[in-house]
Amino acid sequence: MDIPSPLSGCLARCEVESVRPCCGIDALSADPALVAAWCRRVGPDAVVEARRG
Repeated sequence: MDIPSPLSGCLARCEVESVRPCCGIDALSADPALVAAWCRRVGPDAVVEARRG
């Protein structure tokens, strides 16, 4: 499944156990600190766009 940018960037940031192509959702961490760090890095416009994705 292709996930559009910038949402794909957020998911990549949350890949801490493995990678999505290998393990799917089990590769992702739902740690709020990871998501918040990504939000700060990309800025509010990208966050809004990712939420639309």
